[in-house]
Amino acid sequence: MNTVFNGLKFMNINSIFIVFCIYILSAVPSYAEQCSRLSFSSSEKNNMQYVSMIVSHNGELLERTTHKKNILNDEHSYYLEPGEHTFIIEQWPAKIYRKLQRGNKISKKYNLIDITSQSVYLNTEAGRHYQVKFLSNEQPLLKLVDVQPEDVSCTASEKGVMQAKVIKKGKNKHENIMLPATLEYRLRKLMTKLKNYHQFQEDDNQSNYFHAKLNPYMGTTIDNEYQKNGSAIKVLSVLPYSLASKLQLMSGDIITHLNSKEIRANNKTPDQQLSEYFASLYIGKAIEIDVLRNDQQKQLTGIFQPIIIPDVSYKITEEQNLNKIVQAFRQNQYVPANLQFELDQLILEIKNYYQSTNYNYSSINISRDKKLDDHIGLSGGRVKLKNGIGLKLVRVAEDSFAQSLGLQAGDTIVSINNQGLTTQNVDSSIASLRSLLVDEHISITVIRNGKSITLSERFKPQELTSFNLMIDLQAVGVISEQIAKISKLNKFRYRKKVKKNNRSQYWHGKNTFEPKSTIQQRSTKSK
Repeated sequence: MNTVFNGLKFMNINSIFIVFCIYILSAVPSYAEQCSRLSFSSSEKNNMQYVSMIVSHNGELLERTTHKKNILNDEHSYYLEPGEHTFIIEQWPAKIYRKLQRGNKISKKYNLIDITSQSVYLNTEAGRHYQVKFLSNEQPLLKLVDVQPEDVSCTASEKGVMQAKVIKKGKNKHENIMLPATLEYRLRKLMTKLKNYHQFQEDDNQSNYFHAKLNPYMGTTIDNEYQKNGSAIKVLSVLPYSLASKLQLMSGDIITHLNSKEIRANNKTPDQQLSEYFASLYIGKAIEIDVLRNDQQKQLTGIFQPIIIPDVSYKITEEQNLNKIVQAFRQNQYVPANLQFELDQLILEIKNYYQSTNYNYSSINISRDKKLDDHIGLSGGRVKLKNGIGLKLVRVAEDSFAQSLGLQAGDTIVSINNQGLTTQNVDSSIASLRSLLVDEHISITVIRNGKSITLSERFKPQELTSFNLMIDLQAVGVISEQIAKISKLNKFRYRKKVKKNNRSQYWHGKNTFEPKSTIQQRSTKSK
């Protein structure tokens, strides 16, 4: 089984850049009397001088050549309104940046491979000077070198002051919304995994920031083997809040046609063939998928509109009062693909859950103190045995107490604390596993591969970390507008392309279209 990745195809590269980067905030300018200043320290790598500049601020693209001379001389600063800002910052070799012309044009003969970029979140305070520098290692990471008090006055008449994000203020009656128990637990477990990853990487900051993006996953898991003698693809599962879910694909569907084209087994795997189909789509293109569902033919239709994952940042912390933490500086750092996938899915689920409660604010802020994990981490169902009742395990959670105890999927629990399971006590015995005290002794006997095995351990629950998670919803609405514009533009270009192709294939008479081949045949006969 493989997860199908949805490669996104647009009519040109500018469309891609617009969707991923542009979500311009429509705010009325209102500069504070005092602002903050952001400057970059020049750096060297391989005996070459590098310069840095902001190329996107709160989603608005900036001209790279503005203040070019001062940037090259390491004399340029950016003035910021107090509040939240998101940036894309680029680092260029000075000798290449020097050749850059207005409109960001540069000769192809220059090697652009050394240009690096970084996404950054910064929450500024008035009267502060923030100094940032790219690290000299291979990863394009930034370091907040210094923050010093500084009297920086910015009057409303001054130009060039970068506005902070507009955050809806006022009392938020939904600020204490509790997530459903399963979603809450999955979030706590994931943040603990992220903490462990950051510690493994020896990252003392233990924070991260991700720009809004289009969900790269189509959202299906499919069978590796073709169905119906190579004429169909079987869907095994569908992720919630995915493009597949939006198209109403369901587990068990047998896909027979993609936009009226029959499925045919070839040298590609089923997931590769399905991936190629979705990679061929552009925003706004109609989708038609014919499926067999419960032996009945059904056509699923829709328009290709990618799912948007909002801006996300998190901070792992040992602080107890997380709501008072000032989220000063976060930047994008790599996390393993499995953790990134799990985070993306959780963010979509959390966003949709909040919005289902009529949440009407521009950001979601979730703070949790650390706590002990009181979940055992197993699930299963009752089975009848010769001597009573058993509990057959279908899943043992990763990094759970059940796993540390030695339990495995497929085991059948026959006794707990030397008490055999019966119809009368099975419910109370299972309940006892959910109310263990720290260091309480537990003994479980299982049947594994026909043999009886007794596992014993003292209950030592894992600690679930404290964290602060911020989900910025502003980008979603604005990127949706950008997608709508691109969709309209793509449809226009598609019609124009079809019209051009028709003209190349047909002779355009006064009121009719006639194939060229017919014209040529008639011409030959007349000769």
